[in-house]
Amino acid sequence: MGNYFVTDVLQIQDFSEQLEKKHNLKLKTVLTSETFKTLIKEQNYQDIGIRDINVRLQQSAIGKYKIVFLENIERMLPEAANAFLKTCEEPLPKRLIIATTSNATQLLGTILSRALMIKFNEVSDSELSQRMNDKNIFSGNEELKQLVINMAMGKPGIAKRIYDIIQKEPDLEKTFINLIHNLSTDKKRFFTHDALKKLYKYGILEAFIDGRI
Repeated sequence: MGNYFVTDVLQIQDFSEQLEKKHNLKLKTVLTSETFKTLIKEQNYQDIGIRDINVRLQQSAIGKYKIVFLENIERMLPEAANAFLKTCEEPLPKRLIIATTSNATQLLGTILSRALMIKFNEVSDSELSQRMNDKNIFSGNEELKQLVINMAMGKPGIAKRIYDIIQKEPDLEKTFINLIHNLSTDKKRFFTHDALKKLYKYGILEAFIDGRI
């Protein structure tokens, strides 16, 4: 599609992991030139506010459709979500707004009621285990594998992401196992605190808590 794609498609990515914190779309806009932040792996993040997104959707499309893709829309600030609501209420013709979320209950009800929900079913633990075996993921550590299955909650992508993180940071494997044992025995609380902070740093603390619950 060449330049048409650049003009008519806007993708807002979730760089929470690269920024080492949860990121939200900002309500305020930059009045000067567009701002870019250099992240790890030489990725660039374009700082685009929700009002900028609304303006882009109001502009005429060069191609057939004007498309906005929002990753993890539930992390949008309430102010930004409210500013985005009118666009969802009265979309112009040939505008497509595609958004992903892992928790639809965190969205504004007014936005959710105007969305066409397409759900992707989670796989069973046995199927996820088989997929991990096929890809040789944690095949040598059954205890860690079971923990990751619990954390993934039927989502293979989460299991693969945790595996990739541990491949880059091998010490995390020992951290996981020790953390499980310490939580079970209620010993070494300082270690537990540090371990939980480390999981938070890598953006997988929530998944760990979900797996424990």
